[in-house]
Amino acid sequence: MNILVGAPNPNFDLQVMKAKMLKHPGLMKEHLYFTDQNLSQAELDSIDVIIGYDSKLVPAIIDNPNNRLKWIQSLSVGIDYFPLDEIKARGIRMATVKGIHSEPIAETVLGMILGQYRNLNRMARIRSWQKPANPFKILADRTVAIYGTGSIGTRIAEMLKVFDVNVIGINHSGHAAKHFDETFAMQQSVDAVANADVIINSLPLIPDTDKFFNHDFFSQLKRQPLFINVGRGGSVVTDDLIASLEQHQLSAASLDVMDPEPYPSNSPLWQMDNVFISPHIASLFDQYGEQALEIFSKNLREYEYDGSLLVNEVQFKS
Repeated sequence: MNILVGAPNPNFDLQVMKAKMLKHPGLMKEHLYFTDQNLSQAELDSIDVIIGYDSKLVPAIIDNPNNRLKWIQSLSVGIDYFPLDEIKARGIRMATVKGIHSEPIAETVLGMILGQYRNLNRMARIRSWQKPANPFKILADRTVAIYGTGSIGTRIAEMLKVFDVNVIGINHSGHAAKHFDETFAMQQSVDAVANADVIINSLPLIPDTDKFFNHDFFSQLKRQPLFINVGRGGSVVTDDLIASLEQHQLSAASLDVMDPEPYPSNSPLWQMDNVFISPHIASLFDQYGEQALEIFSKNLREYEYDGSLLVNEVQFKS
């Protein structure tokens, strides 16, 4: 099969991807193309499978009526950056790497909480033998609300239970989920999380979550919680977040995803000592490429055998 390989964002090194894929035993008989090559139109038209993303080539291939593209292996869980309407309309299938992010993101979230509660972030900024003025907090007996009870949210909840935390989960229907003490539906969530000490967003960006965390949401919170976002930046109205921090509706924020990205250096968020920002790296770890490639290899092998995508096929709504 003809396979196009692209680095979806700057966190991925295409040369490293190329070296690993050219040596992978499951790909030896495939014809690999890479987005840094000067590919002809005939070569682009011949692509059967895409792994990763390229903001110019992938939409161009999908839009071309002469393409023979059969499926796409995303290297992320979120797929909102793909032209999904066109992919669905053309009957192109997709798979994600869902599952491999759970551990690194959960560990990052735990670090974010401890960084704020134990004043580690502030002490790093002070850079002298000086105790921060803010109180030192512990997690025991706190209430943490997690938006999203999938693999990422569940792993976060599991880790937090070790600290004797009361964990509330928010999902679409309010169905029960392992490691959560209570769960509520999105429509009931504001009342359910009003007294939370920490609020974590791990949801993908879909119409129901777009700009969900806004002025109306923040204004109903009663305990000045820590707000953490490891989901998508578009779920938060950034100006409303800034106002909520300035008005002390939130005690602090730790943010791995922003809107827009890259996030402007002139934003007041960078100057707030109660705000931690990382450049969308919570999911990264040293074995990311290998684990993603194993998912792709399994899907490719199964697809060539019987036309199925064995791992994490996206089920588009009809």
